[in-house]
Amino acid sequence: MMGELIIGNTKIEYSVRESIKAKKLKFIVTPSNVELVSPVNAEKNRVAEFIEKKKNWVFLKLNEVNKKAEKHLLSKPYQYQSGAKILYRGRMLKLSVIESDLSEYRVFFKNGFEVQVPKGLSPSEKHLNAKIALDKWMKNKVREDVKRFIKVYSKKLQLFPKDFKVKDQKHLWGSCGKDNIININWNLIQAPKQILEYVVVHEICHLKYRNHSDSFWALVGSVFPEVDRCKRWLEAKAEWEL
Repeated sequence: MMGELIIGNTKIEYSVRESIKAKKLKFIVTPSNVELVSPVNAEKNRVAEFIEKKKNWVFLKLNEVNKKAEKHLLSKPYQYQSGAKILYRGRMLKLSVIESDLSEYRVFFKNGFEVQVPKGLSPSEKHLNAKIALDKWMKNKVREDVKRFIKVYSKKLQLFPKDFKVKDQKHLWGSCGKDNIININWNLIQAPKQILEYVVVHEICHLKYRNHSDSFWALVGSVFPEVDRCKRWLEAKAEWEL
């Protein structure tokens, strides 16, 4: 079951879960997801009073956890629903999921995301449709960026990859295969655009140097002055590699 909190002009959707273990009402707030846990057969008046009393707390708590999430790349909402925050190019942006008469989903972007989904879907189906729509939209954005960056820097460096692929890589930001095909992790759409640009330049330079020698870094730096700052940014994500 779903509910909605209204705080000023802000709407926050929340799910309701009855638990035989719960002795009292409580809200659980995680990044971009709100759940009301209720004892089984709790009185409706008691629930309504609790929700009214706690809605401002939920609003503040949700802002707090989302600010913490901004510090971490690969931060994705538990539920793709209205009010969720989407990490895009280094910024946390609001998501709205709207039912429409369309037969399939559609994504609109302007300082935030609006995903239109067909009417009549269950909450889980809305979540899945919104996630699929946003993932597809963001992968296309990464492809457009990578294609443009390759065109610019391949000409500067006179190094031309055979092709490129946008992939969901587990522990790599990017790679350059022996077949001279460059692979880029599409999750970099969450990072500032300059980070994605740096990763593309990095992999193009591997077409000439298959190592991280001084000559390699000199080549990267010859066309990308912000290499040190971008390296530090990525090194902060220690579990990921280039």
